[in-house]
Amino acid sequence: MTKFAEAFTPLGVTQANKNSFSGGSYTIEDAKLVGLDYNNRGGGAHDDGEENNNSITLEVNVNVRGERTLRMESVQVLLG
Repeated sequence: MTKFAEAFTPLGVTQANKNSFSGGSYTIEDAKLVGLDYNNRGGGAHDDGEENNNSITLEVNVNVRGERTLRMESVQVLLG
């Protein structure tokens, strides 16, 4: 799930931006799936006006240079 978090969450964007000047200053160490919200409605808008809100929730551990412990971030990723 670490590569997924790097590719599809704002934390991956933060990692890329922070490491562009100083490699290793912000590193996603691991990620785990902790939640799944699936409503079986498919993607996009529907006739009733409600949007698809299928999502997964990840807990991501981030190593930030200068901090003694890993920082745990929770992030929700909307699906299709």
